[in-house]
Amino acid sequence: MAGCKNYDLAEMQAQENQPGLAGKVATHHMKLHYLAASFTQPTLVEFGVAAGRSTCVFTHAAEQTGGHLYSVDIGDFSDVVTSDAWTFIQQSDQNKDAILAAAPAIASGIDLLHIDSKHARSHVEALHMGNAEEAMKDFEVALEANPWNKVEILNFTGTIKFR
Repeated sequence: MAGCKNYDLAEMQAQENQPGLAGKVATHHMKLHYLAASFTQPTLVEFGVAAGRSTCVFTHAAEQTGGHLYSVDIGDFSDVVTSDAWTFIQQSDQNKDAILAAAPAIASGIDLLHIDSKHARSHVEALHMGNAEEAMKDFEVALEANPWNKVEILNFTGTIKFR
C-alpha cells in the first residue's frame, strides 16, 4: 500500500461528505480516487504535487488497478509517496520532451490527466493541449473551482479523463 508522507487515505475517506472545508477537500479528493480507480491498469499523469494529497489518492488507485501514476513538478517532492506504482519527475510541466524522456510510457497514452500546477488559463493552454476550452469540450472533465486562489477569475483545477 502506498506510503503517503502527509496524508492518510483512510482519514480522507472518513472526512468524505462531512461539513466544512476539510470535508469538501476530502470529498473532492475521494472523487478523484474513484475516477482513477474506475480504470483497469491506467496511466495517470499529474501536474503539480506540493504536499501530495492528490498524489496519495491517485497512487492508491494506481496500486488497486495495476496502473501507474507519473507526477511532474518543478519542486523536489520525490518523498511525498513511497510506491512502485508512482514515478516522480522533477521538471516543468511545460517541458514535454523532458517528461517523455523520463517517462516514455506516457507516449502510449494517458488515461487521466490531473492539472494542479499553475491554476491559470494561460498556463493550461501552454501545455500544448491546444485551446484549453476546446480540449476540455472533447473529453469527460471534472472541474472544481480552486477555493484557495481567488486572484484569477478564469481559474480551475482540471482532471481530464481521456479513455
